[in-house]
Amino acid sequence: MEREFQAGVERALSALRLELVRGLNDGNVGQLTARLDDEGVTRPFQDAVVGQLRRVAVAGSEFGREQVEAHVFGVRKAVEVGVWELANNAAAQWAMSYGYELARGLVQTTRDALQAEVAEYVRNSETIGQLTGRIRAASGFSAERARMIAVTEVTRAFAEGNMVSWRASGVIQKRRWNTNNDELVCPVCGPLAGKVVALDAPFDGGIGNPPAHPRCRCWITPVVVDDSSLLRPAGIPVSRQLRITERGRIGEALDRGLVAIDRVHGARNLPELPIAAGRLPDFVDGRYRSAGSRGVGIVISEEASTRNGMYALVHEVGHYLDHAGLPGSGFSSESGELAVWRAAAERSKAVNLLRDMRLNPKDYPGDFPQLSIYPDVGHLDYLLDARELWSRSYAQYIALRSGDELLIESIQVARAHRIYSGQHWDDTDFLPIAEAIDGIFKGLGWLR
Repeated sequence: MEREFQAGVERALSALRLELVRGLNDGNVGQLTARLDDEGVTRPFQDAVVGQLRRVAVAGSEFGREQVEAHVFGVRKAVEVGVWELANNAAAQWAMSYGYELARGLVQTTRDALQAEVAEYVRNSETIGQLTGRIRAASGFSAERARMIAVTEVTRAFAEGNMVSWRASGVIQKRRWNTNNDELVCPVCGPLAGKVVALDAPFDGGIGNPPAHPRCRCWITPVVVDDSSLLRPAGIPVSRQLRITERGRIGEALDRGLVAIDRVHGARNLPELPIAAGRLPDFVDGRYRSAGSRGVGIVISEEASTRNGMYALVHEVGHYLDHAGLPGSGFSSESGELAVWRAAAERSKAVNLLRDMRLNPKDYPGDFPQLSIYPDVGHLDYLLDARELWSRSYAQYIALRSGDELLIESIQVARAHRIYSGQHWDDTDFLPIAEAIDGIFKGLGWLR
């Protein structure tokens, strides 16, 4: 991967250099560094860097999956394919976010080097030929620079990919720092060899994951827990405490939604609740009808697609559990009973994005700036309501822990919404919320 990364960056640097000196003459040499402000000049280089990072990060995520499946007995059954797909997506998202930041930094370093070359050109009254010759030989466009970038950033991207899969697996608690244990190991990395820390804790000296410095060759490995600590459903299957009274054409969605829930957790002593397919207003796929402390029933739109109907069922079961299954009276999400979950949700980027939309809707035109279409404040109030936050987080929790492809697709579609992208969390943002729900359900005896 380092060789391919180096070759890709070397080609991109060469293309950037050629574009910069194209048409260079005594009249425009003062504008040389300004060309780096032209996205048409720098974007191919940035895209090349991001593309290489994405390839390595996803490979790191895949290798992280292989490590978990190889070393944790039974994890192949506990962690489904959909969870790994989410992990790969998260690795790719990291590469996009970090990659463009990295590329901008590399372009700035190139700008500084070019400014030095132009200053030398002016100071010595050189010809344009001499200037372009020195630019051609400059270290900023060299194979050695490409090599340094490749070694450093492959180390970083592979480690980030590993971490995404280890977090998603739910069975990796710690990680170990590894070195090549040879004469080239530096004074920074040598003392870290073999050190074990919690999965997201820093190593000694506040160092996160490799690389600890440019050209770092270190790597991390997972420290796994015994398979007996994997969380499994406990108590009575939720499906046995619900009753489908009318199936209609949406029956497959109802069945599949209950199977996904049963694969994740059980429950104890829930009041029986009827579920029916029926007619609902346009754009409404499901509704939980509540009364007193027991609930009246769940209706899923008979016009919904299988995917939307399944998501709607899981979402409405979230309301049912909030109202009739979790501790406290009324809806637990509105009381202090789910304080750990609420704190995790309140800290999340997605919820804070929705809050900022609520305060500054005109800063978020989505994909429709020319039409002046902005987020609806009333809908944002609805999305930020405690009951809705709980049910959306419950639906994403079932998608994550069950690995059901349709549920995962529903989350991905919601995250891609042209305006309300914050209605669901990205994978990394959601992990503290999922862990909070794990703790709540385990405390209730719904997980073991």
